Amino acid sequence: WQCKGRALGATGQYQAGLNALEQAKSLAKARYDQMITHIFMGNLHQSNQGYADALTHYQTGLTMAQAENNRQFTRILHHLIGDTHAAQHDYALAMQSHEAGSQLALNDNERAESYANIAWTHQQLNQLNQAIEFQLKSVVMQQKAGTLDAYAEACLLLGQYFSQNKEYANAEKTYQKLLQF
Repeated sequence: WQCKGRALGATGQYQAGLNALEQAKSLAKARYDQMITHIFMGNLHQSNQGYADALTHYQTGLTMAQAENNRQFTRILHHLIGDTHAAQHDYALAMQSHEAGSQLALNDNERAESYANIAWTHQQLNQLNQAIEFQLKSVVMQQKAGTLDAYAEACLLLGQYFSQNKEYANAEKTYQKLLQF
């Protein structure tokens, strides 16, 4: 039912996807399966701009993850909540969620993703010095543990943030390093 709901949602059959996920939720016995279903339901609502419903499901999933002391899904859900707030242009709440998720990162890949989320949110708030600071952290983490394309993407964003902040020399250095890479 989870797979069917996701597939229907991906093909634009919103209500049918939601019905399948409701069926999955009613059949889920384990809290973990219920939590995953809430994430999928939140994702479906989010992709259809049903932000209030998405937040409700993400928050329910977050409560379940915290009750299970599941650090990984607690982090993921904080970021999904942050992304949903950002989609509504509520960047202050998005920042709170992304920062909460960042504190739960267990490895350099998770830290890189978290720092990039925080950097992007600072950029949306026109706090470019902070955006640069966190994007630079993301670049360092991607260089240590990320894939080559994730590292390149992080460098590209860093150069863009430098340019937006009128730090053209730093932007040029970043782009030159990227070209050499």
